[in-house]
Amino acid sequence: METPTELTPWVFLITSWFALVVLVVYSMFLTSKYFKMYKAEKLRQFSNDIERDVKAVVDATVVDLSHNAGMAQARILSPIIGEMNRRNLPKQYITDKVGMSRDRVKGLLVGGISLTIEDISLFEEALEIVLQPPVLLSDKDHKKEFYGKAE
Repeated sequence: METPTELTPWVFLITSWFALVVLVVYSMFLTSKYFKMYKAEKLRQFSNDIERDVKAVVDATVVDLSHNAGMAQARILSPIIGEMNRRNLPKQYITDKVGMSRDRVKGLLVGGISLTIEDISLFEEALEIVLQPPVLLSDKDHKKEFYGKAE
């Protein structure tokens, strides 16, 4: 029977050949279309993950422009609506006084149509009023004054 020291070169030779075969098979896999498809799929997943994460960050920080525009329009129209209510004037009064269509007046007052400078001028003319420049508040002060929040 052979001693362990005599078997060592054979074990080394067999394990070396086995390692070489594994290396050749692995390198063949790396160049195969299956590996390329696997790699492409992983890149797609990674790209989708990044896109989802970036979208979440952007969505969390982007201002809702439509909402903010509607709120700005409401702040401009508020004294006009208040004056119409104070005088008990119907929407038809504006229509008759300055020739603005009833649908436009209604759309402006309920917020369905975007307000223009010309519309403001027509409201001023019809009601014989002059709007004064608005008061500017920081976002923090605005929330505190109108919503009772100090953020």
